[in-house]
Amino acid sequence: MNRTSNLNDNASGPLAGYLYQFEQGLYSLLSLEDSNSYLSIEDVDDIAAHKEDGTVLFTVQAKHSISQSGSTFPDNSYALWRTLEIWLDKLGQGTLNSETVFICATNKSIPNDSLIHKLVNANLDEAVSLITEKKKDLLEKKNAKEAIGKGFKTADMVLPIINSLLKKGNRDSFKSLVSNLKLRDEPNLKEKIFNKLLLSGDTLSDLQKSNVYQALIGWMHEVCLYRWRNGTTALIKKEDLDSKYQSLVNSTSIIKAIFRNRDEIEVGTEEIEDRKNELFVKQLQDIKHNSDVKKRLIKGAIEDYIRYEIEHTYIINQVGDFTKKDFDQFISQCQEKWQNTFDTFITKELDGYSDEEMNSKAIEIYNHVMRKLEMNFQTDHSFNMNNTYIKNGGFLKLSNIPEIGWHPNWEELYKN
Repeated sequence: MNRTSNLNDNASGPLAGYLYQFEQGLYSLLSLEDSNSYLSIEDVDDIAAHKEDGTVLFTVQAKHSISQSGSTFPDNSYALWRTLEIWLDKLGQGTLNSETVFICATNKSIPNDSLIHKLVNANLDEAVSLITEKKKDLLEKKNAKEAIGKGFKTADMVLPIINSLLKKGNRDSFKSLVSNLKLRDEPNLKEKIFNKLLLSGDTLSDLQKSNVYQALIGWMHEVCLYRWRNGTTALIKKEDLDSKYQSLVNSTSIIKAIFRNRDEIEVGTEEIEDRKNELFVKQLQDIKHNSDVKKRLIKGAIEDYIRYEIEHTYIINQVGDFTKKDFDQFISQCQEKWQNTFDTFITKELDGYSDEEMNSKAIEIYNHVMRKLEMNFQTDHSFNMNNTYIKNGGFLKLSNIPEIGWHPNWEELYKN
């Protein structure tokens, strides 16, 4: 999520973390070599990879931060120590074994001087020493705070876990954990996924690669949701991923798609506010409508207008497959489609309509053009729910000039 998102931090943080789990899941699934191996989500761990017989090959705790200065797995965090405790418990239970690899995955680079980084490179005795030193440090800080009448919640939560880790009875399990502990601190996991999908060459454009990536993430999400809703474990086989990937790279709708999905182009609250005085907005404001409906309609129109402008520039300047002339031809097509619609709905002379009838016609024309009208970009690029902002943005751009309108008397009201 970027800072222009209209989601607040309370919502965007968990959402980004949720989506990140599927990105880590996709990368993990691509790392499997045996087609009969499979992935589980939110079962053994956030993510776990299994052999065909169920043996856990590796397990992943995925932590995501949307903050530029944010960190994950910091030394004193409950999340870090709880992760180690969970893994240690599952080793003791036999769910995991001495061959299981334990991965701390994050979208943030982990500093070399952090405890988790040191543990990854430590042997058993060194790890015990590092954790003992951390326990001593937390106890000193806790005692110092208590001496002045303050509590230290972090120490209260973390120290019991540290004591558990240091128990002699856990030594064998702790040795397995430390020996197989890994970091996957990759800020740009998407590029690594491209490499594993063999999409790093020049055979596909960046947009086409992104389409394949988004489709695979969406597919994994749908598989998991279906199984969770039906009360079953979310399991995804490597062979199913391979099959899905082959169908995608041979899919016309994916490979020939030229526009990004609407959720890839975020529109901030300030950007929406900046557009509220545009003529295309005034045209919509002047239509009498239910106030809540109108508010949503105008917000959606502004977002489509902004996304059209962004994608128009992006396609011409970066993708390179289409030119300004192609978009100009599309705009001309939009004007022709609007005219056909207008002529279909307006069958009488304008003075034959009452004000109420004109308002109804305006609503009908707008709804038909924006929601029902089907058209292509050029001849073979159709629109779907994810990229219809291009179609709608073209009409809104025309209504902002204005070369078209929704009210039957639009020329007198706006053009003159």
